[in-house]
Amino acid sequence: MIPPTKQILRAQLRSFPANGHSAYLPQARKIVLEFCQKLPSSVNTRTFISNDLERVAWQNPHVEFVVKQRNGHEPIARGFYGAVACFYPLWYLI
Repeated sequence: MIPPTKQILRAQLRSFPANGHSAYLPQARKIVLEFCQKLPSSVNTRTFISNDLERVAWQNPHVEFVVKQRNGHEPIARGFYGAVACFYPLWYLI
């Protein structure tokens, strides 16, 4: 007599999502926004922080957002991805 085989359920045959497969897994883990309170070049950055940053943070709970005041310097956004940090001037991201 042949022993009964174990039934394989459909849910056990699924693969885990990976970038480019069936889902997008976000890579950014931390965004640091640095701006000057007085320089005219930081006007758009200050506007973004006061009007839109809270909404963006709620839409991306997996990303830590840090806001730093950096007086006398141009605004900059720093993105941290895993163990690597990327530095871009803020005008590059807009």
